[in-house]
Amino acid sequence: MSSPDPVTDKPAHASPRPPLPLRALKGAVEIAHSTAVWSASFAVMSGVVIIGGGLSPVLPFKKTHTYVGGPGMGLCLRMAARTLDITYHEDFDPERRGVFMQNHVNLMDAHAACASIPHAFCGLMNAWQFKIPVYGQIMRLADGIAVHPGKAGRFKQVAADARNRAEKGISILAFPEAHRTLDGTVRPFKRGVFFMARDAGLPIIPLCTHGMFTLMKKGSMRIRRRPVKIFVGPQIETEGLGKRQFSELITRTHAVVSQFSDTGEIPTEAVRRLQALRDEVPGDDERVAPATAASE
Repeated sequence: MSSPDPVTDKPAHASPRPPLPLRALKGAVEIAHSTAVWSASFAVMSGVVIIGGGLSPVLPFKKTHTYVGGPGMGLCLRMAARTLDITYHEDFDPERRGVFMQNHVNLMDAHAACASIPHAFCGLMNAWQFKIPVYGQIMRLADGIAVHPGKAGRFKQVAADARNRAEKGISILAFPEAHRTLDGTVRPFKRGVFFMARDAGLPIIPLCTHGMFTLMKKGSMRIRRRPVKIFVGPQIETEGLGKRQFSELITRTHAVVSQFSDTGEIPTEAVRRLQALRDEVPGDDERVAPATAASE
């Protein structure tokens, strides 16, 4: 059985397998641990629906998120991981709303976001996800933003919805890879979420996780206790970017997220280059082309 490489967060070379009884015992412990974590997570989500739904006429849901949902989901991640280390960049403003760009790994990504985003946020997701029992109810209560594939004018609507959420004091969580990783590597970023941030006049914030891939793989509910690290970068302005700058914004954001995902070390130079985007890349007057299905 291979063990995770502590530097790359990917499986290292195979080591001799332990005896069958030990493997069986380890599997039983992991199943019991996973069951406890998912039971706690479901209890938190159910509580959010009951409390948030019942009090929504008199109490904004973002309060329920701030005091119940966020801490509860974050606690579930702490239960799941061996250790959880969260680091914020010195220029990160916890009071400023924006679009958090997180690498997409497994079903606990939302737990990582709840543990690290210090204020209320909503998700950007496909419209069909709002039909999922309990989860969909939470997304509606949280003012989640639905994306309707193929619907004309959806990009303008999504940007308008994002601007509306920020005005309510709610940030937006997006997964620019669009799909969960299959091998631990951060996939190329889609352009659509960056268009949304720019058109909504909101900054983007890299939200990077390390250790989540060895914690749990896509398609599995079994949790393997591993150290998890999270890095929240600084707000990066999107308004007024020229075409070359916009392309570099995506490239440099990807570099920050992928480097932290691979190593678990804060990518200081990559962050510096992202913050220096406007100085290092000349602007231009050419308008960035509207988002299309291919760039989404």
